[in-house]
Amino acid sequence: MVNLYEKIKNCQCGNKEDILFVLNMFEPLLNKYSRLLEYDDAKQELTLTLIKTLQKIPIHKKNFKEDKYIISYIKKSIINRYVSLSKKLTKKYTYEAEFDSNLMYFNDDDENIIELYDLLKDLTRVEKNIIVLKYLHNMSDVEIAELHNISRQAVNQTKNRALNKLKSYI
Repeated sequence: MVNLYEKIKNCQCGNKEDILFVLNMFEPLLNKYSRLLEYDDAKQELTLTLIKTLQKIPIHKKNFKEDKYIISYIKKSIINRYVSLSKKLTKKYTYEAEFDSNLMYFNDDDENIIELYDLLKDLTRVEKNIIVLKYLHNMSDVEIAELHNISRQAVNQTKNRALNKLKSYI
């Protein structure tokens, strides 16, 4: 039988084999919550949370010598990260929904296009480009990232910054 306490102790010493063992042990939990988050890098973020948690588990405490306390600690940390990421996504989708509903009023006539570009004039060149690609050309964050040779996270941050500026203007 595997002693999880020893595995965690070895993980904190940097043993890569034991880190992989624990990652494989919690793979179903990571898969479950990454599917619930429904975005590209969810599993990687939850895996990173698990690795950080392995380093922070207070194994010097008496009750952490039993597997059930270690498992509970890890599970709670993954769930807490899931809740945190879920709240961020909800906030992001709220901003996007507001922006989408404002864009619905812009049809293809010249006057509305001029109004839209007038709103975008105060954004930086990159912010404007990302907003146009995302909402007028319906490109995904991944496609925009590949086009600009930047990370998907950079696209998302720039888009959110631009949406916040536009929200304050409107």
